[in-house]
Amino acid sequence: MAVSPEEGLRDRFVEEALRRPAWTRQLKERMAFALHAAVGLDSRRRARVEQLLGQELRKEGITPEQQVDVALTLSRFEIRDPAVMGSAAQVLAQAISNTTDYDALRELVHGLSALTARMEPKQAVGVLTQAMTKTTNPGALRSLAQGLSAVAARMEPKQAAAILAQTMTETTDSDALGELAEGLSVVAARLEPKEAAAVCSQTADILARAVSKTTDFYALSDLTAGLSAVATGMGPKEARQATASLARAMSKITAAGTLGRLAEGLSAVLTGGPLYGHRRHATVAATAVGLGAHSRTTLSALSLFAPAVLSPPCRLSDQQLVDLLKHPLFVGEARRVLLDLLGDRHGRRFADQWEFVEFAQERRLGLDFTSPPTRLEPIAPTTPPRPGRP
Repeated sequence: MAVSPEEGLRDRFVEEALRRPAWTRQLKERMAFALHAAVGLDSRRRARVEQLLGQELRKEGITPEQQVDVALTLSRFEIRDPAVMGSAAQVLAQAISNTTDYDALRELVHGLSALTARMEPKQAVGVLTQAMTKTTNPGALRSLAQGLSAVAARMEPKQAAAILAQTMTETTDSDALGELAEGLSVVAARLEPKEAAAVCSQTADILARAVSKTTDFYALSDLTAGLSAVATGMGPKEARQATASLARAMSKITAAGTLGRLAEGLSAVLTGGPLYGHRRHATVAATAVGLGAHSRTTLSALSLFAPAVLSPPCRLSDQQLVDLLKHPLFVGEARRVLLDLLGDRHGRRFADQWEFVEFAQERRLGLDFTSPPTRLEPIAPTTPPRPGRP
């Protein structure tokens, strides 16, 4: 067909492929080869094939299964017509709501993401957010959240932030929340500092509340990764408020592994740095020192490990960290995070809070250890402004 000079042959091939559901399924599976043979690099042929597929998509009497196959074929065809794109996206979004099979869902979500990547942002947002309300499959929700974040990156930052924040309030899936938080952190980088801090702190509170409702390790991994992503946009005040929410969540959990993962999120919020555990930090530091003590190359050993040992500086002052240490919520893992951050700042490790108190008094750091702790105010739960959606 590709080498045939007969133009009508190409149209007949596509028309025949659409005549029966089984043939349409074969066209979808072999689309990359079959339609390239029919179109080549001729833009007129491409427009004609797109027209034929679009007409079939909207034809009365077409079965839902065949309609989905046509929509998936279009998603892989790099179509240009916005109306056809929108129709195909709606078909796939509806199919997602009627599907529970993992492989089928993955194909549908992949096709929808391919279409929304080429659609106008407002239209794409409407389709993706609709699809997210129609499925509970974690893998599908993660992929849809990734698609929504990618679309948001093409939008004006204030509107994009409002859409992502609103979507986060409407989902409880940890996979999706983590992806949306990652997307929001990218958008926040384009906002003014005060606006970014407000958006990131509200997002952190949503994530912290989600943390308090699960003990699943993998869910907590997604949520703490999201916290790490938005932590960079917070100011000291917002970081302290988010810290309060996380500390409350940690007070309700006893599993060591889960507490450790939450501690990583707490450390990320307080430093605004990358997500890695304070346990890893301490272990690497001890390894470096031990290796140096038993080696002739002490200084070179320490310099080798220096990038891993040094964590990002804490954004709170010594007194602010002390005020947190006074609070009854900061025991166990939460206290260890604060002591590690103080240790980083002063170049030593504190075994417990009393060792730090003695150190501070000996060095005359002028810290107040006797006043009662101030009340920890978590971020007030507010509903972000609902963005206009199609």
